Amino acid sequence: MKNKKYFEIKFIVILFLLVCISINFLFAQNKTFNFYGKVSELVGGSLGNSSYLFSSRYLPSLETNIYNKSNKFVDLELTGNLYYQTDFDTTSNSDIDFYRLWSRYSTTQFEMRLGLQKINFGPAFLFRPLMWFSSNDPQDPLGLSKGVWGLRLRYYFLNNANIWAWCLYGNNDLKGMEIFPTKDNSIEYGGRIQLPILNGELGISYHNRHYETNYILLLSEENNYNENRFALDGKWDVEIGLWFEAEAIHYEEHFSQWQQMLTIGSDYTISLGNGLHILGEYFFVNMAEDFFGIDNTHDFAGFTIDYPIGLFDVVNGFIYCDLESLELYNYLSWQKTYNNFSINLSYSWMTSNDLQSINNNQSMSLLDDFVKLMIIYNY
Repeated sequence: MKNKKYFEIKFIVILFLLVCISINFLFAQNKTFNFYGKVSELVGGSLGNSSYLFSSRYLPSLETNIYNKSNKFVDLELTGNLYYQTDFDTTSNSDIDFYRLWSRYSTTQFEMRLGLQKINFGPAFLFRPLMWFSSNDPQDPLGLSKGVWGLRLRYYFLNNANIWAWCLYGNNDLKGMEIFPTKDNSIEYGGRIQLPILNGELGISYHNRHYETNYILLLSEENNYNENRFALDGKWDVEIGLWFEAEAIHYEEHFSQWQQMLTIGSDYTISLGNGLHILGEYFFVNMAEDFFGIDNTHDFAGFTIDYPIGLFDVVNGFIYCDLESLELYNYLSWQKTYNNFSINLSYSWMTSNDLQSINNNQSMSLLDDFVKLMIIYNY
């Protein structure tokens, strides 16, 4: 439950950003406003149990430049999220909230961003150990990702290396691939460095937070536990694309005190017709009482192909495989884009719901024998 202090901090941030907009509107000599957005309508149905789904979403956005002089910039983005969903039976829900609300100060080599924003890094596509703060789903035609409230700093060196630092507050819901929610009134912090290595780059990341466990009866009543995350990732182009993401999480108090995840991936575009793009990833997860222990492991594989048909149409397919049970999740889609409109038709089927645990925080539900039609209008 979000308490009074949480809403006070969020109110202060929102008020600050709205004041920035007002100052720009009243006093800026060169006012620059960019208003845009997207509307999506989705209908779907399960072929197996005759269940249906309808959802509607509107994302209006406003961008404005507050200051622009001598290679110093201050800008702001405000995006709303209006959402409604129903299954035409017993369940319906709606929501109105901010999707993005941040202000940014930047120079040619430095960037500081404050507010509700997207923090995303790591090269993996299907299985993402470094999905710490985002919720990207490669199957989502809208490309939505939840944001986090916080401050992010980034500095760019002249040799293309860059360093990150962040401080988060008020993000108490599960985010990314978290198992436990962040403790109320606690601060999260971390950083990252990206280095150019050979024909690619290498990244080193760290994050610290306190998490809650009081909703799990098997754990003790005390719910203030510390979590440290360490990660290493890299990506290179050597005729084919190669990348990896490796993460180790240390839980101060838990059944298994270490969790390790590893993704290894590659992609290549075959010179066939308009270009057939093939991508594959291997994903390994382990829970153990010590860093080098191997106690509870599981591994998966995923593949995707996409092929453009002319200028306006793209077809793609996904296959996720549990390498222990050999259960499969399959997804096919066709998307047509023309001017401001796009249409996406997809069909998914699977042998079990076990794979739901891989992407349990992502927006596209893994349902067997499910057809979806989404229409998107951008303006």
